[in-house]
Amino acid sequence: MAGAVTRFLEAYLLGEGELTRYISPGSALTPIAPSPYTDLTVRDLSTDEPASGGRHRDLDQDGTRLAVLATVEATDQHVSTHLLGYALTLISRDGHIPSRVMGAYA
Repeated sequence: MAGAVTRFLEAYLLGEGELTRYISPGSALTPIAPSPYTDLTVRDLSTDEPASGGRHRDLDQDGTRLAVLATVEATDQHVSTHLLGYALTLISRDGHIPSRVMGAYA
């Protein structure tokens, strides 16, 4: 999950990689352009999944949704850092969570 969230945020905030791989079909979300950031680090990920190791929900079932709050430290061209937060909804596909990011809210 952390890798997919990081790759999504790199595509969205930095323009690195293919954003369409991570968003739902028909989404109007596009990379920020021009990007004010040159680098990012995911500092924290919180989910709505209980600490029970996923026993309450079948995370491998297609269509399963997982709410994630990503806290990101983004660095701009002046080497100033900015703490950003994104609420994401991840949706499983082909037995993997996440494969799609449904929503992103700053």
